[in-house]
Amino acid sequence: RIPVATFAPRRSQRRAWQANRDLRLQATPARFDEEHFALYQAYTGQRHEDGEMARVSADEYLDFLATPWCSTEFLEMRLDDRLVGVAVTDRVPNGLSALYTFFDPLMRDRSLGVFGILSQIERARAEGLPYLYLGYWIGNCRKMRYKGEYRPLQLLREGRWREYAAGDTLPDEAP
Repeated sequence: RIPVATFAPRRSQRRAWQANRDLRLQATPARFDEEHFALYQAYTGQRHEDGEMARVSADEYLDFLATPWCSTEFLEMRLDDRLVGVAVTDRVPNGLSALYTFFDPLMRDRSLGVFGILSQIERARAEGLPYLYLGYWIGNCRKMRYKGEYRPLQLLREGRWREYAAGDTLPDEAP
């Protein structure tokens, strides 16, 4: 998890924030939307073309991203009226949880995944919430390594939260 009060963006994160200042953010309820689903399919078709995620049905998509036991929002990123990204966010008692972000694969240069996390950090700050959760840390998983780019970062290890500042070495794998 990221303690949002002390989070300090890196230079590349500040560039991503600046590059996307022209985007409009809008939180919407987690529900099926054709526009969202089409963007999700384009994203997973490009990013996960060899996996199950690239071939999900509308019901499987919604089961993955929205659950009845948690308050979930879709944070839309729009360029003018065009949907270019969605950061799926769960509300938890002491923060927000970044569940998944998908975006237009043709807009890779904008770093929309980074922008999604930074937007969720700012949203948590604005709401007075102390944390943005990034989910499990799997250090040797290439697709999850991005989580270590947000510092300070806290990992739950052996029942307690341990903070890793910029420059600290993260464990290869947390239990």
